[in-house]
Amino acid sequence: MELPSGAFIMIWATIAGIITAVVALVSMIISKEQKISEYRESRRRRIRQEAAQYLAQIDTLFKLYECELKSTKQNCLTDMELQKFRCSHKENIYQLFEMRHRLFLRLTPERSPKLKESLESIDQVFFGTSFCEDTLHIHRDSIIKEVQGILRYEWKRVKSGEPDYQKTEKTSKTAIKCLLLFLIVLFGYGTYIFFKS
Repeated sequence: MELPSGAFIMIWATIAGIITAVVALVSMIISKEQKISEYRESRRRRIRQEAAQYLAQIDTLFKLYECELKSTKQNCLTDMELQKFRCSHKENIYQLFEMRHRLFLRLTPERSPKLKESLESIDQVFFGTSFCEDTLHIHRDSIIKEVQGILRYEWKRVKSGEPDYQKTEKTSKTAIKCLLLFLIVLFGYGTYIFFKS
């Protein structure tokens, strides 16, 4: 039994259409993946920048406190002096809280509860009865460690790609293999028919 000549044209047109559709779909998903990766990389940079600004503001406020201590020649400030210090540096404290909230909103607290705890503890250091250098450094180091962990996690996500992209990549490879197998079988069948007749 011989296939009519129009059948081969129809089969090749269908195969060309399928290949075009697969290429278009893969291109669309790759394009979307690139946009998501660019967004994640931009987000990583902003987290790093905001964490650095927050930590710099903490250090600035603590250095201002140390200068105030040296000027009074005491081991710690009285409640009244501490209140005066806070009032005289309220802009710095406002910036600290603004940076804290910005950082907190950008990060996912449920993924890093220790970071949330450290951010809140920094507030206690600045609004407690005295500034404690050891506590401040412990929480600052904890914030650095947690932010680095989050940045590493984000980098792994950028590197590996989104789950949809990974699925599409696997599906595309499988579809290409199936299509090649189909073409080999079709070519073999066509060759068989050609030499049989």
